[in-house]
Amino acid sequence: MRRTLIFVATLIASTTVSPAQEASNAKEWLITSVNKFFDQDSRQHFRDITTPRYAEYKQDALCVTYDCDNSLTKEQFEQKWSSIYDITFAGFDVGFLIDQQDWYKIVVTKCKLTDQSTPGTYIFDTEVTDTGFKLTHSNEITVVKTDDGFKIDDVKYQK
Repeated sequence: MRRTLIFVATLIASTTVSPAQEASNAKEWLITSVNKFFDQDSRQHFRDITTPRYAEYKQDALCVTYDCDNSLTKEQFEQKWSSIYDITFAGFDVGFLIDQQDWYKIVVTKCKLTDQSTPGTYIFDTEVTDTGFKLTHSNEITVVKTDDGFKIDDVKYQK
């Protein structure tokens, strides 16, 4: 019985991740996921690395500017999303993480953890740079821990 308890205690201790390690894992996931998303050979959609709620939010924001099926007006968008997201940073006229349609090579050049006060939520001050066009895009990205790993749950576009 004592051996079993020691084994279980050791197992639990070895599988528990510290908050600092979890934040480091979230940062590593974010950098890898963004770099992979913009890889020229990638066929990913931003839905692959975002929460379903954020994917819907971003799609709605894009459709305010561009004609889509079921497009919302800015007023309808505000009514639907302002209680969940700060729509000041929605990026109505920009794509996902960058405000350019074409790119050469996008890489994360800055990813600094700025807030982890809510368990399972990590906010990063990030910059993604197009090394070909020499353009840098600054964003505050919120990453959340989900049952499926980490996902982006908000991007605040910085001008």
